[in-house]
Amino acid sequence: MSDSSPSIHCTFEPRDAAAQVIDWADLRAHATAAGVIENGVRLTFPATMTEALDELVQREASCCSFLTFTVTMTGEDVVLEVESGDPNALPTISLISGVALS
Repeated sequence: MSDSSPSIHCTFEPRDAAAQVIDWADLRAHATAAGVIENGVRLTFPATMTEALDELVQREASCCSFLTFTVTMTGEDVVLEVESGDPNALPTISLISGVALS
């Protein structure tokens, strides 16, 4: 029986992965709230960050198929949830979100 879940690895080249980590850190600087949810994290940003957030999420989703990204507009905020059913993904979620997960 084979496991059909995606493997936990980044498909970016090392230079691109490093740039992606920097882009996440730059975006996180604009977060107005961050917290742990079941299987991941929730980050809240001003709605003015929607375009930058969408672009970064699209790039990350193309690399990390083991993560689920949900972006929701809530009034004047945009909320990002990053989740995975695989506990091995928690270090990646923590790295991109800046939220410590155990």
